[in-house]
Amino acid sequence: MNNNRNRNTNSGYPYRSSYGSSRARQQKRTPATSGFDLSQFPWQPFVAVAFGVIGMVIFSVALTMFTGHGNKAGASGQPNQMAPYAAVPDETSSSPEETAAAVQTDVYVPKADFTGTWQKTDVYESEKATLTITDQDELSFHFTMKIWNGKKTASVSGKANFTGSDSAAYTQGLASISFQRGTQYLSVYHTGDTAELGIAQSFEPDGKYTTDTPNYYTKKETSSYDYNVYQSDAVVKALSATLTKDDYDLYKEMMSQGLQSPIDYERTLDKNGKQVNVDEELKCVKYYAHLNSIGADMIFICSDSGQIYVLLYDSEEMRYYTNDKNYTSKMPNAFQVVANAKHMTPVYNKK
Repeated sequence: MNNNRNRNTNSGYPYRSSYGSSRARQQKRTPATSGFDLSQFPWQPFVAVAFGVIGMVIFSVALTMFTGHGNKAGASGQPNQMAPYAAVPDETSSSPEETAAAVQTDVYVPKADFTGTWQKTDVYESEKATLTITDQDELSFHFTMKIWNGKKTASVSGKANFTGSDSAAYTQGLASISFQRGTQYLSVYHTGDTAELGIAQSFEPDGKYTTDTPNYYTKKETSSYDYNVYQSDAVVKALSATLTKDDYDLYKEMMSQGLQSPIDYERTLDKNGKQVNVDEELKCVKYYAHLNSIGADMIFICSDSGQIYVLLYDSEEMRYYTNDKNYTSKMPNAFQVVANAKHMTPVYNKK
């Protein structure tokens, strides 16, 4: 009976029995057929790497969006401290006003003190003069000069403008008065016609001024030199015969318009009590002249016997004239010093 039941079961449900057996067989055969079991594959490392890559992509996109936002903020004029290329203000830059102030500070030169009452010294008392200077500032000062000629007096006043840290000048028409401040003295000299300054030719403003007690000459201190020797016939003839026509005309112009007063260290009194420069080497009267209009200078030495020595120069050329045979191939020391200082080679003119 039991055998029949088993047979009936198998024969009664042939499709089910067959399907179950077939699926079971298929599951058993699959590993053998493919040779690879997915359930046994180590997926964990690959999943971790994938998540890492995705995280990096997300971080990169976020960073790009954030940086782009910062750049836009900077471009729109809003503060952007995070922008890596944000411009840094130049702390060394200055405003035009600050720059101008700095330039003015650099070029400013303190001026010597000219203020006070000065008296001409080393002259005859009959030719004395007083100079009062007030209201000095960085650009100028006011002055009043009173000059004596015997018992007569004349005065000049005005404003002198600084031409250097220790020099100033007052100009009136074609004439001028220059002031040079030394360590002990104040030197004054004029150029041009004194009539332009409002005083007669007999009044002499030039000289050395002191704030101490002035020294006045006496007659016995005069020498045998003559300031007016350049006007003698012998000197005039020598000049016209030795200089070229153009330079002789220039000489006359410089003596009439640019003649300067005797300088301190060579100055003495001539036989008439007039201040005069004497060349140490040649023992002759020496004159200095300068013309601002053409930038020319001259040193002229002459003797009462008619020997002449002339040096004319400007910024481009230096010319030397003499009729002394002993100095045709060399210049007096006073001329050579000037040539050396200016690094110029003079043109010798011999006659």
